[in-house]
Formats: sequence, structure tokens, C-alpha cells
Amino acid sequence: MANEEATRRIRLGQLVRQARHQAGETIDGVAARAKMSPVTWRNVEAGVRVKSFSLGKVEKALGWQPGAIEDYLATGEEPGGPGRSEELIDWVLGLDRPDSLKVIIIRALRQGGDPIDAVLHGTASSAEKVAAIETLREGGARR
Repeated sequence: MANEEATRRIRLGQLVRQARHQAGETIDGVAARAKMSPVTWRNVEAGVRVKSFSLGKVEKALGWQPGAIEDYLATGEEPGGPGRSEELIDWVLGLDRPDSLKVIIIRALRQGGDPIDAVLHGTASSAEKVAAIETLREGGARR
């Protein structure tokens, strides 16, 4: 059992590193965005045990569902999944919405973390932000 957990932590580190690389982020950059130390982020990528609240910060920074890492450690079902954000982007592209709205949503999805926060902190108008958030919520209800 302990060996299985260690193996999953090592695999988790690989998944976190892969997601960070796909986002084009450095450890220092993603750790700052996650409001955690780079040392803690490196520990996660190295498969070292860290506190649960740190794992929650990693999930948020990578745009993974809350609790996905703990679920992975317990069940072996990989968090995030490389296709999740691409699946959402495909969904957005298929919507009957203005292209300008699609661009706002796709940018938010690509930033990682909570896409609603990304929309709120973006430069779009208030009306565009409301429309993007409504669309994201609609998408969340379908997923």
C-alpha cells in the first residue's frame, strides 16, 4: 500500500510537470501564481508528500477540479487529464456565440486555474465578462 502511494506520488509529479510545461510556465512563475513557495512546487513535481492545502493550490493553478489530486492518490484515476481543457475549447468553438466572446473564454481556459477568475481579471468589458461567465457556467453544468 505504501509502495503504491509512493508510485502514485511520483506519477503525480510527472503529471504536474507535464501540465506546467504544456502551459509554458516556470516553477517560479506557477508557484507565485499558486501563492506557494517554489520549493513546495518542486517537492510536488519530485513526488514528495506535501500538505493537502498545497495540493489544492496546485489543482487551482493547473485548472484541475478541486480534490482531483487526492482522488488520484486514493484511486489512481489521473487528475486533470490532458484532454480536459482541449475538450472545453472544442465545446466553446462549437457554440453559437460571437467570436469575440469565444476568444475571451478560450484565453481564460488556457491560463489555467479558475477560468472565471481569469475572465474577471481580463480586459474585456463588463458586459463581455458577464456573457463569458454565463457561458462558462453553462459549460460546467454540461460537463
